[in-house]
Amino acid sequence: MGKLATLFTDPADAKLAKTASTFDIGWLKLLEVIEKLLRLNNLDLVVEDHTTYPLLKRVNGRLIINSNLDYRAWYLTKENLALLNYPYEEDFL
Repeated sequence: MGKLATLFTDPADAKLAKTASTFDIGWLKLLEVIEKLLRLNNLDLVVEDHTTYPLLKRVNGRLIINSNLDYRAWYLTKENLALLNYPYEEDFL
């Protein structure tokens, strides 16, 4: 077995793949929770991460998705945002 083949059978790589998969599932569940919060009331809402910019926010009933995020292409896709079941705009926050 060559070195390249062992790269994919390393237990650490398997753990990393499982963690990534778990995060993806958790992210979708988080979007479902946000959708429920959006439907629950019409109050302002801000969802932030570790950066200084919010992921999304709702102000006066208007939901704005931050269009200036490095990982937006992977996690704030149109398909994922459809889980919010809420009209939104994209803007720099």
